Amino acid sequence: MKKRLINCNKISSLKTKMKISLFLFLLINLTFAKSLSQDKITLNIESGTIFQVIDEIESNTDYKFIYITNVYDFEKRISISVIDQSIKLVLDMIFDNKLEYEVLDKKIILKKAIKSTPVKNNEINTDKDQDELQKTISGSITDKDGNPLPGASIIEKGTTNGAVTSFDGDFSLNVTNANATLVVSFIGFLSQEISVAGQDKITIALIEDTANLDEVVIVGYGTVRKSDLTGSVGQMKAEEINSYPATNILQSMTGRIAGVQVIQSTGAPGAEVSVRIRGTNSIQGGNEPLYVIDGFPYSGNPTIINNFDIKSLEVLKDASATAIYGSRGANGVVLITTKRGESGVTKIDLETSYSSQTLRNKLELMNGEEYAAVANIQAANDGVPTYFTQQEVNAFGEGTDWQDIVFQEAPIKSTSLNIRGGSEMTQFSIGGSVFDQEGIIKGSGFQRYSLNTNFDHKISKKFSIRLSNTLTYTNTNRRDNGGGAR
Repeated sequence: MKKRLINCNKISSLKTKMKISLFLFLLINLTFAKSLSQDKITLNIESGTIFQVIDEIESNTDYKFIYITNVYDFEKRISISVIDQSIKLVLDMIFDNKLEYEVLDKKIILKKAIKSTPVKNNEINTDKDQDELQKTISGSITDKDGNPLPGASIIEKGTTNGAVTSFDGDFSLNVTNANATLVVSFIGFLSQEISVAGQDKITIALIEDTANLDEVVIVGYGTVRKSDLTGSVGQMKAEEINSYPATNILQSMTGRIAGVQVIQSTGAPGAEVSVRIRGTNSIQGGNEPLYVIDGFPYSGNPTIINNFDIKSLEVLKDASATAIYGSRGANGVVLITTKRGESGVTKIDLETSYSSQTLRNKLELMNGEEYAAVANIQAANDGVPTYFTQQEVNAFGEGTDWQDIVFQEAPIKSTSLNIRGGSEMTQFSIGGSVFDQEGIIKGSGFQRYSLNTNFDHKISKKFSIRLSNTLTYTNTNRRDNGGGAR
């Protein structure tokens, strides 16, 4: 009998230990799951595989993944762009709730999702009010053009209940109130509040928040948020570049970026433009900045590029430019990014503008009669015979205003066409432009004809081909001043 009691005590002790172990295991799991929701990551992957996304998370965090490759299509190609979002949100986006994951000691274990058994009707608590019963709301989130927005956040207002959209922009959410209000938000778009009363399926089109679209800045080694930027960088978007007609991209920078001085030696059409970033740095050497077009340093002047073909322009103004480009960046670096193709619907953009230039102020000069009278006064002072008789002076009258003969109202005409699109594997962008500027001096002018092509093709997940080509023809007519007396 004593022996049987000892066995019972051992079994009871073993059960207690198992309960404590299970409690500690659940507590550790909850702690790491909370850490997974708190740890943030920034990703920008275009048409990459799930393998690449996992490698990127492992490279930028302390987490490691454990999984079997046959539980999910890890070769599936996706595009994801998130800034300072939780790792849990990223995992929900890329696996679309088709995989479950557990976190144990900085190891994320991926496994196939187990479908939950549906609750039978007789298990529902009928004492609850009808408004408190769960209601499933499904739908999609798009932009104003109907393009899906993957990763958009949908939160039931006043609760922590929420969901994120899949890569097709679709979502499904169980709300606790039939008259609940959903708060929909996405980076770069204005948040919206939508009432679900009487609706089971909704489609929401978000409106772009132009004030936040410039949060991401391109620098020499990638992209970074403005709030995380430590160097001195000036930025211009396409809207600012084309806000007024300019002969070239350098003229568009005039007065737009702090610390950047744009100098044009003459007002002649097509005249060369010089740029000084934070003043003159050398007495004997050159002071022009380094121009980098689509990642390639360019030794000449970027005035051959049509303004309408440019997506963005960044200016690196401090010493960090030399860390990337060496001594060539000692005078600063101007990064120019041209428009490239995007997978999806082919887009056609046509831009045309017309403006005119006039002489701001004409010189107040003497007419013919006044000029002859002054010449006679000069002759009298010099003690020589007068040049003209009084009859001849009266006959001159008003004479000819040579400023009206030389100067004119000069138009500036510009027309640009850009076509871009493509598939998941191949994207293209083709742009052509004609720029014609007449000078305010008759007979002077500047014409530029340009063709810009960009092609991108992904051969595999490791190899891709990128082709960028710019053809430009310019014609400049100058009317320089010549010598001469009266």
